[in-house]
Amino acid sequence: MGQKTVDNVYAAAEMEATPGDYLCIEISDTGTGIPQELKNRVFEPFFTTKSLGDGTGLGLSTAIGIVRSHGGFINVYSEPGKGTEFRIYLPLPPLSEITDDPKPASQEFTAASGVGKTILVVDDEASIVNTTRLGLEEFGYDVLVAANGTEALATFVQMQTKIDLVITDLMMPEMDGPATIRVLRKLNPEVRIIAASGLSHTRLDTGHQEVRFDHFLQKPYSADTLLRTVKKVLNNA
Repeated sequence: MGQKTVDNVYAAAEMEATPGDYLCIEISDTGTGIPQELKNRVFEPFFTTKSLGDGTGLGLSTAIGIVRSHGGFINVYSEPGKGTEFRIYLPLPPLSEITDDPKPASQEFTAASGVGKTILVVDDEASIVNTTRLGLEEFGYDVLVAANGTEALATFVQMQTKIDLVITDLMMPEMDGPATIRVLRKLNPEVRIIAASGLSHTRLDTGHQEVRFDHFLQKPYSADTLLRTVKKVLNNA
């Protein structure tokens, strides 16, 4: 449980989110995960994967109805074999009403902060790619994009002398994040990589091989979190 600020970048990646301050409650398990084709249906009334008589399919639909009635929203993240995480967001009064609002990271940067730096963003979610690209370009970064690991590697081979940093999702079709990271490290052992995932944990038990990245970024992320993370990784190079 904790307080989170949803800005325009964060909200653009989440359909029901609006900018503001929220109390965030996280509930997670380490089960088998939810298949993508079922994840989009978990909040439907009467939808259940249990046998007849074992479940009504009303639990999650009731929960989201209550949360929405208070102006909040629920996100669900799941990866096969790694578990599922629900995050409940309930709106809070503006920070300015309860405490001194810290200076946003975006105010620490200028339109020229990222000039001369090129970042490759890899994600199969178009909304994440677009908001991340726009958030970085606003502060001068050059941004290349790819929808999966295969596209990312093709771009990296062509442009690796110009790419300063790669931000990649960990769960993608065709070639997932861990596989993409391993190949990137073979092409350039010194490449700087930020790994992103909707799950809060970073267990990457994929073939029992080490997957090495410079920083972990939990999705969805705000513009402030994105900018601070990119700056930190680039400055620690």
